[in-house]
This record gives sequence, structure tokens and C-alpha cells, in this order.
Amino acid sequence: MTAKELLKFIQEHIPTFADARIVGPGKGYHYTSHFGSIKESGKFLGAPMDKNLDKTQVTWKSPPAKHDPGVVFAYPELRSAREEASGDPILEIEFLEAVLAVHVQEASCGGGPTLLIPNRNIDGFRQV
Repeated sequence: MTAKELLKFIQEHIPTFADARIVGPGKGYHYTSHFGSIKESGKFLGAPMDKNLDKTQVTWKSPPAKHDPGVVFAYPELRSAREEASGDPILEIEFLEAVLAVHVQEASCGGGPTLLIPNRNIDGFRQV
């Protein structure tokens, strides 16, 4: 999956993401309780690109991602990841291209944009 394919899918199927556009290369910040698995494998897996893409955080602790190709969510700003991490490790992700979008429900509560990164566009990561 490319960022262009992901953008088209979001625009056609996920109305809760608004103002979606392609960005990159760049960095994003992802918090996870599954850092051990990512570190051990040396790569990210992601959420499936399906109609439930906007519902990946329906539980307090997300299950481990298992899709390749898949979509990895990140914050454009480290500050936002720190506010949400609840003590989980935070990873700085370098990506080639991603989709930047606003989740309308989060925006209504003052939340900022979200990066949706095709996992195969991740060029590197490190714990911060």
C-alpha cells in the first residue's frame, strides 16, 4: 500500500477523517505498549486498511498490530504523544510518505491532526 492508495481509501470510505493530504518525508511520534515486539522484529506492523480504520483505539490497551501491509498511527508532535502515552514507550518514526488527517471527533475535543503511515513507508525508528 502506498500513501496515495491510503489517501484515496480514506477519502472514499472513512468520512471521520477530514482534510486528508499526503506529507513527507518526515517524522511522527507513536506510543505503544508493544515496543518489545517492534524492537525484536525491527519493523512495524499496522492496522488493516479497512472500513474500521478510524476505530483502532476502541479499547484502553490496543492489541498488537499484525498487518503487513498495514497502517501505523502517529502524532506529528512529540508533545501530543507524551500527553496520550500513559507511561508507554514513545517511538520517533521516520517516514517517506504518510497521510495527515484530522479525526473529526478528536478535533471537536481540541485534538490535532493524526499521521497515518503505511508501515512499508517507515524508514527508521528510535525510542525517545
